[in-house]
Amino acid sequence: MRKSSPTIPSNLASDASRFPSPLRLLLGLVLCCGFLSLLIYAWRASIRNLYRQNRSFELQKIDIAVENELLRRSVESTLAVCGIQPYETLLPEMDLKNLRQTLLENPRFADAKLRRIFPDTLRVEVEPRLPVAVLRFPNAVGKQELLLDQDGTVIPRDMPGNTSKLPSIIGIKNPEAFKEGETCNDRGIQAFLTFLRESQLRPEGSQYEIVNVRLDEKNERMFLTLEASGVFKSGAQVVLPLENVPQEMDRLNVVVELRSEANETISYINATYQNIPVKP
Repeated sequence: MRKSSPTIPSNLASDASRFPSPLRLLLGLVLCCGFLSLLIYAWRASIRNLYRQNRSFELQKIDIAVENELLRRSVESTLAVCGIQPYETLLPEMDLKNLRQTLLENPRFADAKLRRIFPDTLRVEVEPRLPVAVLRFPNAVGKQELLLDQDGTVIPRDMPGNTSKLPSIIGIKNPEAFKEGETCNDRGIQAFLTFLRESQLRPEGSQYEIVNVRLDEKNERMFLTLEASGVFKSGAQVVLPLENVPQEMDRLNVVVELRSEANETISYINATYQNIPVKP
C-alpha cells in the first residue's frame, strides 16, 4: 500500500514564494544603487550647467571699495595674479577664500571682504593698515624708512595719507629684523606701542604729542621727545622703563597733575627712578 507524500499547506507555500531569493535581493540592490548614482550624476550636471558654468553669471564688473589709487592698483594686480578677469571668469567658479588670503599677504591690507553680487559683479572691500609710527634706521645701514601699525606689523613707506606727523622710532639696533608684512616682536618697540595705546585711553594722553622715541634696550628704557602741549615744553623729554608701561604711566600722571595744578611746566621727567626727578 503506497504512502502518500506529505503536502504543504497552500497558505504556507504562497508566503514562501513572496520571500526574495539572494539573487533577486542582489539584483534589487544593484538597481537601487544604479538609480541613485543616476540621480547624483544628474544633480551634479545640473549644478554644473545651470550654476557653476552658466555663462549668464560671467564676471563683468569688479567693484573695489577703496578710494586711494595705490591701494586700488594693489587690489587689481592681486586679482590679475589670481586669474580674475572681467569677461573671462565665472562668478561661481571663483575661490573667494584663496583670493582673500592672497590679498592679506599684501602688507598694506589689514582685512579684506569679498562678495559675489549676481549676476555679474564681484565686490572687494579692503581695510588698509593704519600706521602709528615711522621706523628710522641709521644712515650707515642704508635701509629706507618703514611704517609700523598698532599691532606691530611693518608696512611699506608709501602708504596713503599724511604720515609726516607720526612719531619716529630711532635707535634701532637690528634693522635687518624689520621686514614688510611681518610683525615686530622687538621688546622696545612693543613697549612703545603699549605707551601709544595707553595714551589714547587716558585723559592726560593728549599731552603726549610725541616727536620721536629713542630706544635704549641695553638700559631697559625709552626716551620720548614731545611737542609743546599741556604742561610739557617743546622738546620735553620723558624717560620710561620698558617694563610695566601702564603702571609707570600712572606714576607719571601723578607728577603731571601736580604740575598742572601748580601752573608749572615740565622739560624733563624720568620715571625710571623710584622718586621721579622733574625739571621745569
